[in-house]
Amino acid sequence: MKYEGDGYGKYGEVVSSVNGGVGHIELTGKMTYYDIDFVGYYDVYTNGGSVNATSTTNSYGETDGTITVTGATSAYIVFTCGTDYELTSETF
Repeated sequence: MKYEGDGYGKYGEVVSSVNGGVGHIELTGKMTYYDIDFVGYYDVYTNGGSVNATSTTNSYGETDGTITVTGATSAYIVFTCGTDYELTSETF
């Protein structure tokens, strides 16, 4: 989504879910100036407790995702990301 003041830099969405007790957030989007796609994954693992996912739409029409952990004795997050960025003189 492009909106005033963002410099048309990037847009995307964040969607969250829970599968088998593991929270998952997927962030996808595009950096428009160089036409670069990006993706990020956050997996939330817990010891005990519960994991809940919520997805909402913000005022720009983009999807925001949230993971909430309740009552766990511990939790850790694994983050993985990727892009189709190519190291060239035009984008560096």
